[in-house]
Amino acid sequence: MTMFPRLTVAKNSCKSIPMIISRFKGHKHFQKLKKDNNFNLHDSILLEITNVINQSYEIGNNDFVDINYSSTIFKNKFPNTPENSSNYIWKINPIYEYDNFINNQNSYYTIIDIVKCGLPEASLIYNIPENVFITTSRGNGAQEENIVLRVPDENKLIHNFSSNDLNILQNLGQKTDIENVDNYSFISNIISLIKGEIDFIVHNNEDEKILDGIKLLCQESKLLMSKYQMKNNSKLLDVISRPKIHEKVISMID
Repeated sequence: MTMFPRLTVAKNSCKSIPMIISRFKGHKHFQKLKKDNNFNLHDSILLEITNVINQSYEIGNNDFVDINYSSTIFKNKFPNTPENSSNYIWKINPIYEYDNFINNQNSYYTIIDIVKCGLPEASLIYNIPENVFITTSRGNGAQEENIVLRVPDENKLIHNFSSNDLNILQNLGQKTDIENVDNYSFISNIISLIKGEIDFIVHNNEDEKILDGIKLLCQESKLLMSKYQMKNNSKLLDVISRPKIHEKVISMID
């Protein structure tokens, strides 16, 4: 079944998010509130998203909602989410890369993954500050505002990378011919990687798990992701790059 109708609903559910955030920013204690664990911006966004979903796909029928954070408001609002079922599971992350939001960085997102039988079938990544939508559908590719996202078919290196792993940063930092690009956003780095603006990403999944929708975006844009185990270290890292340079990247890390 095509996922485009559900992606359209996901997109429509995000359209009021800038207004919701603007309303919170107008609060006189906003700077203090946004660092509070009880700050209910997440719940306000989630309420808007689920209301829009429920208008098209009744939650608790063939569609269920999975919330990725502790919410007292939504704890008993929806039926329990069946694991690995043939129903559609909407996994909602109201503000992904929340630290960027707190620190006034221009990269934070709402992510909605639609999962069926344990596999992500579609994903919507909404860049809130820039009002840009990235949509991905299994077998149908990825798009940024209706422009196809697909890695360039080339094997040239531009000698820069991004990583959230301290050991990798230290090891590669000793090399003079490669530069670390840090723009504080994993998703922004993924988009830069797809567009050929950086060579590779080495991601420590223990510090921050890669969401299903981001993995689907990598897959559908034809990025290659593999596991890498550092020497003298049991830690597994995710290495993401263009397919034609993947072996070169592994050798650089070694």
